[in-house]
Amino acid sequence: MVQFSHERQNKAIGLRMPTPGDFKDLQLDQWTCDPPKEGELRVQITSCALNFADLLLCKGTYQIKPEGAFSPGLEITGKIDMPDHPRHLQRVVGLVDYGGLCSLANFPEEQLVPIPHDVSDFQASCLPVGYGTSEAGLYQRARLRAGERVLIHGGTSGVGRTAAELAQAAGHEVILSASSPQRKELLESRGYQHVFLLDETFRSEVEGRFGRRPIDVVYDAIGGEAARTNLSLLAFQGRYLVIGFAGGPPPQFPANLLLVKNIDVIGFYWGGYVHNQPELYQQTITTLLEKVRGGLIRPFYEVLDGFEGALEGLKMLENRSALGKIIINLNK
Repeated sequence: MVQFSHERQNKAIGLRMPTPGDFKDLQLDQWTCDPPKEGELRVQITSCALNFADLLLCKGTYQIKPEGAFSPGLEITGKIDMPDHPRHLQRVVGLVDYGGLCSLANFPEEQLVPIPHDVSDFQASCLPVGYGTSEAGLYQRARLRAGERVLIHGGTSGVGRTAAELAQAAGHEVILSASSPQRKELLESRGYQHVFLLDETFRSEVEGRFGRRPIDVVYDAIGGEAARTNLSLLAFQGRYLVIGFAGGPPPQFPANLLLVKNIDVIGFYWGGYVHNQPELYQQTITTLLEKVRGGLIRPFYEVLDGFEGALEGLKMLENRSALGKIIINLNK
């Protein structure tokens, strides 16, 4: 745990962007942490998970645009550092707007969820973005029910990987697309039985194995030209969950197909729930922590130490060379 003397208890050290730009412009800095505002808690940060959104934050192209110098970092764990508060020293995990790549910061209390004693900080910091997106997307927005079949695009991506893991752990039949033979082999090596190359044969291969219109929920993190095929595979009253557009432009949906098949197209931005429905956000993170405790999900991550490790991790994200979640250990 990062230790602070009485004289330095309000001092924070971390990586900060002076102005939007390349993440390589991040500077190691020290500053005074302001007193928490009403509804905020001060957190001694112990770990921070990195996301592609951190690169966008640094560039100034993310939907949240901090004013002035700021630290990136959306997924944090730490301990409440407020001696007069009833939650003092409680371990917490949170999905925050930014500010995670530093030693000390204030965050809204509604964003911070207690961590059970038998879940590590590294495990917990994997959960808010990827697993949170998939848990709430599949079961709150797409209303995935027992016995239903789900098609997941982008299964080797962060959100796709978590969606496949959660759905399979819950007993759903999971179908995955792969953009290359190498990715198909990787997914099959993880124990997924129904993996198909996303090419001109995709629809016929899926229907050849499962019959016509076999999909109840599409989980689409890639966008692009596959949308029409996805719609053709959806069953009556199927649900199409729009997660992102990593593989192409936002898809266009022909309204006549939605009408005759009674299909729901559902947009889903997980970050919106943190502020607009904090109770659902907290419930989702708590559910995921319990799934970790029960061994239903096993986050796969790589730990890098300190702020030098953070710069290395951001470079790995930029190069798309990370194989699992990148966790920055700030205990060092």
